[in-house]
Amino acid sequence: MSKISIKSKSIVKTQTIESIEIEDGIIQLNEFAIFTVKLMDGNGSVIDVKSIRMDGDDYNGWGLDDDYVVNFILSKLEMETL
Repeated sequence: MSKISIKSKSIVKTQTIESIEIEDGIIQLNEFAIFTVKLMDGNGSVIDVKSIRMDGDDYNGWGLDDDYVVNFILSKLEMETL
């Protein structure tokens, strides 16, 4: 067979995210935090990696509750827990 050049055509592939993994963040005390979040399929394979930044009032609201961070990240990614 021969190679034939064509006009570019996009192929969209849908993948389903079933879990996330939040890595340790980069934290600048009293200023901001940046978290790396792995988006994974049902087999635990990484589909994508996102960087989520928390600053301003969001950072100031953190306090001592780490669930706040989880809820913040889920909100930014427009996701929710089961």
